[in-house]
Amino acid sequence: MATPFSSIDGRGAGGVAVMAGPVNPIDPSAPSKTCLKISALKSPILIFLFFHKAIRSELDGLHRAAIAFATTGGDIKPLLERYHLFRSIYKHHCNAEDE
Repeated sequence: MATPFSSIDGRGAGGVAVMAGPVNPIDPSAPSKTCLKISALKSPILIFLFFHKAIRSELDGLHRAAIAFATTGGDIKPLLERYHLFRSIYKHHCNAEDE
């Protein structure tokens, strides 16, 4: 599913949001059983797992905020600021993975 975005902030920057399929709910308060048994010092790959879980959790929260804005309206500026911060973090993360 792709949704085109028009320029909301007047700078002419549009984009497309793509959702490949259904998103499973993430409960950020429930720790993973695997993460409790193995510390990040013993298995450094867990750092990547935690970071990817944080990205998924923030993306889920951003999606909920966008749906709330679409249904109730209000000021879009906080949503745009949150999106721009997330996009910046995601771009840096992708660049680091590519390197």
